[in-house]
Amino acid sequence: MGSWPSAELAGQAGIGVRQFQREFSARFGASPKLFSRIVRFQNALDTKARTSTKSWTDVAYELGYYDQMHMVHDFKEFTGVSPTETLRQVELLYRAQIAAIRAGRAAEHPNMARRFVI
Repeated sequence: MGSWPSAELAGQAGIGVRQFQREFSARFGASPKLFSRIVRFQNALDTKARTSTKSWTDVAYELGYYDQMHMVHDFKEFTGVSPTETLRQVELLYRAQIAAIRAGRAAEHPNMARRFVI
């Protein structure tokens, strides 16, 4: 889910941490830490969109945020608005698909987005 330390990934790649960070940034246009935050933010949004019964607090802890405010900070940094407002905007874009997923009718939408991306 995007929570492996750079040192562990660098070790698996057989290179130093700083070299790993430089290579990662050159290839993906973001540091490993920023990329990890983006992945976790995206997973939080996707999880909440698919499961309306989960609270934002539950989503935050499930995805390894220290607390809900750390998740809120990421949402505001990446979207400019709160998690609830971000979800509202996503729901406007993907209304039929989200309703089908929540009702267990996802098969009715063969072209359904695999992830809800903003």
